[in-house]
Amino acid sequence: MRPGLDFVDAEPLATVWTNDPWARGSYAALDAAATPQDIADLESEDTHLHLAGEYTEPAFTGLMEGALCSGRRAADRIIGMARRSGT
Repeated sequence: MRPGLDFVDAEPLATVWTNDPWARGSYAALDAAATPQDIADLESEDTHLHLAGEYTEPAFTGLMEGALCSGRRAADRIIGMARRSGT
């Protein structure tokens, strides 16, 4: 992994996507003309939609690091919204 990322090592998790009831072997991809602003527009706090996945992280698109960074970003946003709302 990239040394600039500050993630805590944990036990690895292997999954078979075709057996995962949430994934069912699916994947997502952006159109070639998509921009980072397209993701930001979809993730407005008004929609309460928080996207995560390597395809949402412009610096690491297509890489595991992108999945990690985007998961942290989405979690941080959700936690921030919960704190602001008092829940």
